Amino acid sequence: MALFRRLSFLLAILLLLSSCSSIELGRDDGSAFVRKNEKVLPKPVEHCTILCAKEVLKQGEPPKYEWFLLGEPGSNNLYATRDFAQCTLLTPFGRDLHQYCFAILPNDDIIAVKKAEHLCSGATDANRVNPYIIRTEENWRMVHEIDFGNRMKPCGWLENCGFRTLPDGTSLLSEYTRITVATSNVWRISGNASNPENWVVTKSFLLSGLPDSGFKHCHAVMYDHYTGSTYLTTGDDNTAAAVYCSQDSGGTWARLREPSELMCRMLMMTFTEDFIYWAQDSPGRHYFYRGSRVDGVLDYETVEQFCVIPGDKDHYFASYGQCYLPEYNSVVLLDRQDSADPGQVMPIRVINLSDGTIEIIGEVRGTDKESGNIGFRTLFSEWYPSNGVIRLGFGFGSPTYNKNDVCGNIWPIDNGLASVNNLILTVQKEGGSWSLSFDTYTPTTY
Repeated sequence: MALFRRLSFLLAILLLLSSCSSIELGRDDGSAFVRKNEKVLPKPVEHCTILCAKEVLKQGEPPKYEWFLLGEPGSNNLYATRDFAQCTLLTPFGRDLHQYCFAILPNDDIIAVKKAEHLCSGATDANRVNPYIIRTEENWRMVHEIDFGNRMKPCGWLENCGFRTLPDGTSLLSEYTRITVATSNVWRISGNASNPENWVVTKSFLLSGLPDSGFKHCHAVMYDHYTGSTYLTTGDDNTAAAVYCSQDSGGTWARLREPSELMCRMLMMTFTEDFIYWAQDSPGRHYFYRGSRVDGVLDYETVEQFCVIPGDKDHYFASYGQCYLPEYNSVVLLDRQDSADPGQVMPIRVINLSDGTIEIIGEVRGTDKESGNIGFRTLFSEWYPSNGVIRLGFGFGSPTYNKNDVCGNIWPIDNGLASVNNLILTVQKEGGSWSLSFDTYTPTTY
C-alpha cells in the first residue's frame, strides 16, 4: 500500500509538471498565449521590439497576423503575444537578438538566421553559419542549432519584407547580403525546417564585392493575393535593381525587365484589385509607381510615375515601409532617415491612391542631434493594417539604432535598453483631414 501511495504521488507530480509546460496558442478571440496552470507573477516588458509576426496569406484575401514574436534587449528574451495586452516568455535566446533575423513558420516553429553584417569579414560563403530553430513541439523552451554540415548555409533577410510564407505552406527568404559573403540567395523552405535538406536555394546572385556598386543584395519577397504571383526584388544600382516573378511558389523566377534603379529599386509592393504600387527605395527625391497586370503578372509596359516623393540628396528619405489603409484607399510611407544633417526631421507621408495626392501627416525628430538613423528602419511593419492602426517594431542594435524622439525616447539609449522599440501609429481621416497619433505597447508578461 505504501508503495502504491508513493507511485501515485510521483504520477501526480509528473502530471503537474506536464501541464505547467503546455502552451496554448490562444483562442480566436485574440487572447494571449497561456501556459496552463503556471503560477508566475506578471512583469512589464517595456522595451520589447516586434521581431516578426506569423503572417497568414490566402489567395483572394489580404494578409492577416496570427501572433507576434517580441524581443527584449539586454536579456535577449523571446516573448509571444496575440493582442499585446499580455505576453508569454518563451525562452532566452542566448545570443544578441539584433544579429539575427527571426521568422515564424506555418507549424509555429521559430527560425533565427544570422545577418550578413555580423559574419566574419572576407567575401566568402565559408563565413556563413548554421541557423537556429525553436520548436513548438517543445513549447518553445529550447534553442537548437540546425547542422547544415558542408552545405551552403543561409544568412539574414531584410526583416520587414524579405520573408514570406505562401498559401501552400512554402516559406521563402531573400538574403540581404553584405560583402562578408560571395552570393545572395533565395531560399525555399518546405516541410520540417530542422532538416537542412528542406532548405533549397532556388535563385542565386554573385555579389560584386564592392560596397556601393554592382549587385549587393536581395530586397523583398512579396505575394500578390489577387493573382497568386510572387515577386522578388534586388538592389541597388542600374546593374542590379530588378524585379522577378514566380508562378510556382518560388521554384523558378523570371525577370520582368532590364535592371533599373529608377524603375525597380524597391522594398515593398501594395496590391489592389486593379493595380500594383511601390515606392522607389532611393535617397532624396524619388517616385511612387503604379502598374497594371497582364495575365496576373505586373506588366512594365503599363508602369507610370504616379507621384513624386520630395527630397534631395542630403536628406535620406528612402521609402522603407508601405502600409495600405483600405478604408481610405491610401498608403502610409515609413521612411528611413540616415542623414548626416544634425537634428533632421523625418516626415510621415500618406499617398491617396485614388488621385495621387501626397500629404505629410506627421514627423519624427532625432534625439541625439547627430548623424544616424532617427526613424523607422523597421524590423516589422504591418503591410495591411486594420482600422488605421499600424504596429511597428524597429532595431535597437547597430547599425539600426532607434534614435527617434517619439513616446519619450531620449539619448543616449544604450543599445535599446532604455528606448521605446515598438510603436503604434493610428492614422485616421475625418472631413478631409488626416490625424496621426503615436503610442507604444507595454505588455505584461506571464
